[in-house]
Amino acid sequence: MIRSARLQRLLLLMCLAVWNDMPRGQRADASVVVLSNRTEQPVVFSLRRTEGEPTKHVLSPGKLTIVRPADDVQIELDGRRRYLLSPDTLGYFTKGPEGPVFQQVSFLPGDSPAAVPGDTLPAAPVVVRVVVAVDDEQPAAQQAWQQRLTRQVASASAVIARYCPVRFEVVATRQWNSDNGLKDYRQLATELRREVPPHPASLVIGFSSQLRIGPSSRLPHADSDPFFSHLLLPDIQKKFSSDDQLVFLVHSLGHYLGGVHGVSPWSVMRPKPIDGSPAAGEPALAFDPVNVLILNLVARQMQGRDVRRLSDLSRGTRLHLESIYARMAALIPDDPSIAHLVELAADPNTGQMRYTAELADGRLLTDDEVLYWHATLAQPRLAGVPLMDATTGVRWIRDNTLDQGTARAPYVEMVGGDRLPGRVTTHRSEHDGAPEHEGPRRGEPPHLVVTPTIEVNWPEGPQRATVRVRTRWIRRIVWKPEVGEYHPGRVFLRDGRELDFRVLRFEAETVRLLSRDGVHTVRFADMAELHLPQTDPWEAYFEQLAVLTPEGTDRLMRWSTVGGLEATCSAEQFQACHTGRAEKPDLWYHAAQPAWSLDPVWIAHRRIVLRRYFAPHEVPLSLMWPSEVSHRPFFGGGWTWQVDRNVLGQPLHCAGRSYASGLGVHGTTELQFSLPDCARTFRTQLGLDRAAGLGGYVRAEVLAGGDRLTSLYRSEPIAGSVDVLDTGPLPLGDARRRIVLRADAAVDDPPRGADPLDVRDLFDWLDPVVSLDPAALREEIVRRGPHAIAAWKTWEVATGGTPGAKLAVRWDTTDPQRPAYRSAIVVAGEPVTVSSRLHVGSDTDRLVIAIAQPDRRVAATLEVRIDGRSAARFEVPTVLTGQPPEPLKVALGSHAGKTVPVTMILSCPGAGSLVEWNDLRVER
Repeated sequence: MIRSARLQRLLLLMCLAVWNDMPRGQRADASVVVLSNRTEQPVVFSLRRTEGEPTKHVLSPGKLTIVRPADDVQIELDGRRRYLLSPDTLGYFTKGPEGPVFQQVSFLPGDSPAAVPGDTLPAAPVVVRVVVAVDDEQPAAQQAWQQRLTRQVASASAVIARYCPVRFEVVATRQWNSDNGLKDYRQLATELRREVPPHPASLVIGFSSQLRIGPSSRLPHADSDPFFSHLLLPDIQKKFSSDDQLVFLVHSLGHYLGGVHGVSPWSVMRPKPIDGSPAAGEPALAFDPVNVLILNLVARQMQGRDVRRLSDLSRGTRLHLESIYARMAALIPDDPSIAHLVELAADPNTGQMRYTAELADGRLLTDDEVLYWHATLAQPRLAGVPLMDATTGVRWIRDNTLDQGTARAPYVEMVGGDRLPGRVTTHRSEHDGAPEHEGPRRGEPPHLVVTPTIEVNWPEGPQRATVRVRTRWIRRIVWKPEVGEYHPGRVFLRDGRELDFRVLRFEAETVRLLSRDGVHTVRFADMAELHLPQTDPWEAYFEQLAVLTPEGTDRLMRWSTVGGLEATCSAEQFQACHTGRAEKPDLWYHAAQPAWSLDPVWIAHRRIVLRRYFAPHEVPLSLMWPSEVSHRPFFGGGWTWQVDRNVLGQPLHCAGRSYASGLGVHGTTELQFSLPDCARTFRTQLGLDRAAGLGGYVRAEVLAGGDRLTSLYRSEPIAGSVDVLDTGPLPLGDARRRIVLRADAAVDDPPRGADPLDVRDLFDWLDPVVSLDPAALREEIVRRGPHAIAAWKTWEVATGGTPGAKLAVRWDTTDPQRPAYRSAIVVAGEPVTVSSRLHVGSDTDRLVIAIAQPDRRVAATLEVRIDGRSAARFEVPTVLTGQPPEPLKVALGSHAGKTVPVTMILSCPGAGSLVEWNDLRVER
């Protein structure tokens, strides 16, 4: 049911949207008026234009005609009554006391509706290319079914062409192998989408001989979204004649062009086009006036642009359709397909299909199911398109049936915005022993033990009750929510007190905080929130890349799940399994291991709401925390900027399109971000969020520089959520220290409908991306490689004399109870040198080196030099299943009481090898 308040909102939205879309002074050359005779007698009328003689017309009872006024046109009845035709409306002749009366119905608000913008209607119709397909149960010979079904499509096309300038043309025929066990309409439709890609057409019409219509079964009728890519019909059979098939095909093609179920019992767009027949004397293949108007509005847009989905229509046309659908929903309140069309016109990215994906070229894919994602090496597909293909480049994929929500307390938040829902229980340093049930440890860095509040195990794998989270990249820990914003270096206690601090140190179940007035020890149990001091977000990003993609070339992916998990990891470090039949998505589980986790996190496929993918050198700015935030509202205060959501905390949505990444702000907000030296360009889209409606009036600016800022981009005033602007790539030049995103309330000459204040200045920076130099990025990653090895915490590392080390990450299953991705050192060509100065205490001190080769194809050697002299030389041992090798030990007793330089040289001839370095310490 469409509420009256919603209708009022639609009218308000349409007024300004249509007004804004309409160029000043544009004539209604592309408009259409549908005239219908509702009397029982023929109606004689004349059309009078500004120039030329009037033309006389006769419209039979129950018939309709289409007028395309190229200028002001009047209808004249009886030579005396005149009515001015408003463009894009319906006109009805009804019975009056003295003859026919003309009534005009407009779905646009206002006294004088404006035409929805469009190009002048050309003579040639729009051609929709069609692939006709049959399943392998088709009994007829190939030539016979090709001819018959091509004629059937041509007959349906001829019906459509009588009402709007669109023609459907068969350009190819195919046959697909169907699973004989499938009987359900939706299952067969999914199979058609999987087996028959639309290329080289835009529409596949499949005729299934396997889809049977029995004596008591109803005709399957799945109402599809406009511009659907695949249509499935039963082929002719005893209970489904060729005439039935034609009616059903015309009805479905009407839906393809935006048609809606109507109230006219004779219309081909009635809800049940074949259950029952039109009244005697009524046409079986006729469209009602409302749908004729819809088809012409859509056809006009198809003539001026490449329309593959509803979002390709202009904003004005979508609002016009939304208003028509809303009116029809009020007339047929029990038809869910009409209510769906209302929502779809308001948000074209929301459809009946479960999944929506955006490709790198901006194309959107929709389908009921993702296929073939049951195994690690499988190639998932959506709507027949491979998602992980190098040329496809999927940017994001969303499950439209799930609510992303936000992480509820308790949770741990990382630098970069990742979140793990769960309660922190203990802390372990690199010197703590592991509980016996966890087995031997492998050079674990300092970490928190977190009990997650979501399921993170694969049902058929090892069952872990905790996840180990590295402390290096933690931004805040929440046990009980007290504040919404991040306050660096502050702890919020459960008793309401707050304490600012400069330095902290984790202990087993406490934190030691250094503040201005001394050292404080606080128990985990007494804290509501702990906000750690701010970390350079770019430094953290480069360090995490050393773990996730040491080459700097693997795509990154970020998951958002039901329950609030946000996890960024490498698309190459991905595992997939299934617990039962591989074709059942409900049984799929996917694993990811972010840089901050020492354990893989297994998530059910059906619990992942959104997956985003991006190249390491194309960094979403929403991963970075701003160094400064300024908000100076005139009136609309109290709103805090948001990451990947609008300022109200809702999904980003602008001008009829959804976005997966961005920053939501209120007008008069300035966000300042630091930039690394390897930054080269910046690009973003921008606009007022859908929540602003047609209110809001904002000007946006992008600035960059050091002490002095230079304007890189300045928009014209933006009014209402009508358009999305694109800055294009903005070169950052030599002044790359910082970038500023500024949104200001525009005050000069505001248009009608804009707020006089800044209340609805709800603004979105959409898909803001900082592009880095790929070669310089790889150098940054190599320099930070040693940070990923916990054993090297106090040591200097170089490769061939250059600071840093190259890492590789592998899926390690040597311990079947704790499989995980682990970092190893790549030793090839140039040796890796690890050095420091050590103080030797007693004559029993020993240097302990826990090192191993996971793959012994080529033996690596380690030489230890103390005070410039060779003290030992080892062949690096091999990892044994489930048990790391015994560490290497070098006696230091001869240097007791001295501080000496120690250098270890790790080398490997030929193609090189991988070496794990798990521990490095002086044992006393």
